[in-house]
Amino acid sequence: MDGLTDTELGDEAHEWEVVSRPVTFKKGRKVRGEVLRLEEEKHEVERRLAFVQRELEQTRAKLPRGMSTS
Repeated sequence: MDGLTDTELGDEAHEWEVVSRPVTFKKGRKVRGEVLRLEEEKHEVERRLAFVQRELEQTRAKLPRGMSTS
């Protein structure tokens, strides 16, 4: 991950992170890049956490009573 600061949008400095995920493509490598603002990354983490919590609750509902999922 690389970070950069952008001050062209006004008086405030904005922090950004660049995230890249290498993908194998026909014997070579293709790199997909994604630029996220830190606030957007926080929102993404919160969204993923909510998904995992829902999945955990659904799994717990399927298990017989008395089995531990902790």
